[in-house]
Amino acid sequence: MGIRGLGRLRAGAAVLGTVALLAVPVGVGTAAADPRAERLHPQTRANLWTALEEEALAYATNRAFAVQADLERLPKISNLYDRSALTERQHFTEQAKLLGLVKDNAANLRAAIEGTDKAARTYRRFAAEAKQDGDHAAARLFTEIGMDEADHRDRFKEALDALLDPSFRNHIPTDVAVKTTIVSSGRPKVRSERTLRNLRTAMRIEALSFMLNVLYANHAQATGRQELATLFRRVALVDLTEHFAKEATLAGLVAKTKANLCTSIAGESHEGDTMYPRFAQAADRVGDHTAAELFADTGYDELRQARAFARALSAIGGRCSVKKR
Repeated sequence: MGIRGLGRLRAGAAVLGTVALLAVPVGVGTAAADPRAERLHPQTRANLWTALEEEALAYATNRAFAVQADLERLPKISNLYDRSALTERQHFTEQAKLLGLVKDNAANLRAAIEGTDKAARTYRRFAAEAKQDGDHAAARLFTEIGMDEADHRDRFKEALDALLDPSFRNHIPTDVAVKTTIVSSGRPKVRSERTLRNLRTAMRIEALSFMLNVLYANHAQATGRQELATLFRRVALVDLTEHFAKEATLAGLVAKTKANLCTSIAGESHEGDTMYPRFAQAADRVGDHTAAELFADTGYDELRQARAFARALSAIGGRCSVKKR
């Protein structure tokens, strides 16, 4: 099957209503494993993982941009960013389902343990490098987040023990503190390019972890494990509203809304014009037609969002500068 004409608008995918910045609703789906996941070509799987990272980052970024628009008394643009964030989350859920990322609760906990352990080790390295580069605020932040990741890993291990041993059934830890932070606008607050690169990598880690933990929470709740759902959901909120937010402030992610809209237009256009069409063609060539259609549909959505951002920018009298090559 060719991919020509596969870009179809999924009715209602983007118009899901505006939700609060901290909301983690369960009605987005559990992304239960697709039986076709194991048959995917390795390149298709790799491209799906890249797409997941991009969608997760776009979700977190759109939420931060929505808050900035609200601070500037631009409610229509704030609402547009909230709706766009939910579209990115729907994309993520569909891609995760095709990859078969959500399994049973024990497997989800094992994946979370592996992820937080890897993150803890990564943050220790980032902290050491930031200290070497004289970025002491970043070094402190990386150290703090690394400790949080290790704590989350230990809580997930305790939850797994409780899940596997009936005698521990009521001992799943849920006392994860969430200290919400708003992303402050401004330029990067680090001196080293290496630290800035590490901050951007860390933001991807936290955005991806947030989205995965939300899916794990949805599955836990759907299977009657409310305490486990609470644990996943609180860790997810720490990932997004504390870790990502603090990293984004140091990295200078958020600017004024006119500049943010230009950033969004460029990002959505690249994904819609280049990344997703390339992924769709590659998937179609190896016979992964469901993935090809999903990539094509997602690319269509990204271009539609780019046009919406462009209209919003025009409405407030803004324009994006064209960089000369």
